Order: sequence, then structure tokens, then C-alpha cells
Amino acid sequence: MRNNRFVTYTEDDRAIVKQGIEAIKKVLLGNDADRKRSMLFCLDWFMDPYYGQDISDIKEELIELLQQMIISHDNETDIKEDALGLLMDYEWGPFPVLEEHIEGLEEELKPDAGYVCNMHRDNKDKMIIFLGSSVTYGEASGGISFVEELGRRNGYQTFKEAVSGTTLVDEGADSYVSRLKSIKLESANLFVCQLSTNDATCKKPLGKVGDDTEMESFDVKTVAGAIEYIIAYVLKKWGCRILFYTSPEYASKEYDKMVKLLKKVACKWNIEILDLWNDKEFNDISSDDRARFMADPIHPTLEGYKEWWTPKFEKAVRELI
Repeated sequence: MRNNRFVTYTEDDRAIVKQGIEAIKKVLLGNDADRKRSMLFCLDWFMDPYYGQDISDIKEELIELLQQMIISHDNETDIKEDALGLLMDYEWGPFPVLEEHIEGLEEELKPDAGYVCNMHRDNKDKMIIFLGSSVTYGEASGGISFVEELGRRNGYQTFKEAVSGTTLVDEGADSYVSRLKSIKLESANLFVCQLSTNDATCKKPLGKVGDDTEMESFDVKTVAGAIEYIIAYVLKKWGCRILFYTSPEYASKEYDKMVKLLKKVACKWNIEILDLWNDKEFNDISSDDRARFMADPIHPTLEGYKEWWTPKFEKAVRELI
């Protein structure tokens, strides 16, 4: 989420978009800041491919218009942020107007503007492998999760190996360990693994962090052993950076113990953790937002992935890849 402002739009806004680019320009190049905010929010719905709206006839002009809004001295910073967010989330460079004027932007906008201008250059050859269960898969959002959003917004190549209801602990062909071995990719830039809530729900044995680093030494029938095996396997096969992520906080003493265990493993192996469980700011959302973002205590909705989860992953991945 870029901010906590309350912005909405009406059917009139949708009707304006359907009239074409000139009608949109009258709003976005006008003097009414609130109407601009509403129109940008409405455009989010039209530009998001999930909703199947065809705006191909105005796309090029709209992209240029959004760039003009970002560099304009007449617009407030939050309006520029919203316009920049549309380019970041739904379009792909180059953005020559923005790039030419980037040095004149407000200092707080420059990092994201620089990223938007360069993402088509920097990310197209970067492969990220994702291993997980229902949260990685997108159980409550039609199989679309932060994985697809991260790739679409940033241009990464992504490979998702996710099966709902599966565990880190190795108990068959669908376990994390077994499915990891089935991935045939020859190279990767980053490996992202979910700390499965299913191990906590099923009360799988935690085990202990081992003293060794050889794959054969790990008891994959325990959570600790499975995590260490996965890390050792990834380092040997791909030699890339590794990021484990946790679920946000929910009522589970067992999962809390798993998070603590993961931190011990991370210290041993020098891997990264995106710790949503202990992220107080991330978890401090309103009850209304929680109802929109989560289908149940564990599984995000599509809105949750897009507005709440993906920005956290974007920041974490940018620092690692």
C-alpha cells in the first residue's frame, strides 16, 4: 500500500475513461486534485489485466499522460505517487519523458522513479524460483499470488512450485523436499521459500538445527531438517541467494516456534528472512483492510496480495537480486 488515504471512484469516472483519452485528460490536467485522485484510482481498475478491460486504443497516450503528471509542478506529491504506481504496477518501459526529467522530481519520488525507468533493463533476465504451499499458490485468489504480481510488475522471470496443503517435513511426493528435487531449471538468481503453516497445523516435529552442512546429515522428517536440506540443496544446485518468508501473525503457538527456529537456521546459513510474522507495522492494519486482504487468518485475497503483500516482497527482492 502506498499510503492510507481513502480514495474512491464512481460510475461517472468509469464512463469518462470509456469516452477516451481526451476526456481523461480534462480530469488529469485539470485543477481539481480530488478528481485526479479518483480518476487515477479508477484507471487502476482499467489497467489491471485481471479485470479484462481493453484500453489498448488509448494505452500509449495514457502512458505519456501519466509521465507528464509525475513531472508536473502543479500536482501534489501523493498524486504523482499514484501515477507512478500505475506505471510501476501495470506498464513496462522505456518511459523517456519521466527519464528525461527525473532529476527534477521530489527527492522522495526519485528512488521509485529510477526503478520504474530501469526495470525493463535490469530484470528481464533474472529468474526467481518460488517453493511453497497454499499461500505461495494463491489458494483464495484463483491461483494468483504475490508471485505473479511480482513478476508482472517488475519483469522478473518466475517459476512457481506450489501445492496447497503441503509441508516442509518430507512425507511423500508433494512435500517441499520432494518437489524441490523435481525443478529442472539450470540456473536461478534467487530462491524464495514459504515457511509452511501446514507444518504448524499438523504439529510436525520441529527438530534441531544441526552442526553439519551436508544434505545427508539432515532429518527431513523434522521442520529444521527439511529447511536445512532445502538450503543445502539450493546452494549446491543453483548457488543463488535464498529468502524464506513467514506468514503474517495469526493465532498459532506452533507457528511462532517455527519462526523462532527459522531464525536460528538463518543465522547458521546466512540466509535472508522476510519476517511478516513479527512485522508490527505490516500487521497493524484496520479491521476493514484485514477483511479485504485476507480470506481467512492464513490465506490472502487477490487484493491482499496486490496491495499488502507484493510491496513487501518487491522491497525484499530488490535488495537481494
